[in-house]
Amino acid sequence: MTHLTKFLRATLCLIAMLSVNVAFAQSESITICDGTDENRYVPFYFYYLDNASATSQVIYPASELESLKGKQITGLKFYNAGYSSAWNSNMAVSLAEVEYQYLSDTNASYIEADFTEIFAGSVSGDETMNTLEFTFTTPYVYGGENLVVEIKNTTAGSTYMQIPFYGQQVADHVNATYGFDSVFKYNQSFLPKATISYENVAEYGARVSTDQLNFSTTFTNSTIVKEFSISNTGSNDLTAQIAGVSAPFTIEHTELSIPSLTTVTIPVTFAPTADDEYNQTAT
Repeated sequence: MTHLTKFLRATLCLIAMLSVNVAFAQSESITICDGTDENRYVPFYFYYLDNASATSQVIYPASELESLKGKQITGLKFYNAGYSSAWNSNMAVSLAEVEYQYLSDTNASYIEADFTEIFAGSVSGDETMNTLEFTFTTPYVYGGENLVVEIKNTTAGSTYMQIPFYGQQVADHVNATYGFDSVFKYNQSFLPKATISYENVAEYGARVSTDQLNFSTTFTNSTIVKEFSISNTGSNDLTAQIAGVSAPFTIEHTELSIPSLTTVTIPVTFAPTADDEYNQTAT
């Protein structure tokens, strides 16, 4: 086995060129449903954290979100009474817009809508924290209707606990649901307090998910594939070219066309044939 440490720095020079001519959007935020009512079940029921299919959904009324219409949402923060122990899990956050503000059927079921996944990754917390926060991988452009926020586990979490979230109780209507698997679903009437980060949609913009890929110690004559992503955060389509990569690193598609407000994933293959330390910079 060879003892190698390999690094690939993946930084698009296109982003630097755009910044010369385009002012990137400044992040702002609003806080909605600021109340002291408590609910354990939404935006996420931590008693189900150790269940890989745990899901919570809540509908926020459009009247709370008027200032966000036409803006791109970049993050969400929810407020709770604090965690009783350290925890970690992999979660996904998806958003959708619907015409209805409440669930009409008293029989609990998950909300079916045209969801857009805007976050998927590792999430963690400990006893010093009292928020649940997500920074979106891909911004979501809000169109002005009632907004459904879905948070779900993608793997089983490390533990479970009862954690109350703060917000506002909803009177006489059902606007949220939670559960796990396909048969355990329950209704709720609660709007969690949330701080929503947002930006104006810039004409051009891009984000790279990381500036470094570490392939660590690798066998010679073997292959390892790692990935990074490029998000087009602008209102126009984006074209880009990746250069500066050569053997033993390979990027198959170096000519990119990224539609507005979408993300592409770029696989990088590392296939060393000799014992050495390899460092390259992609531009």
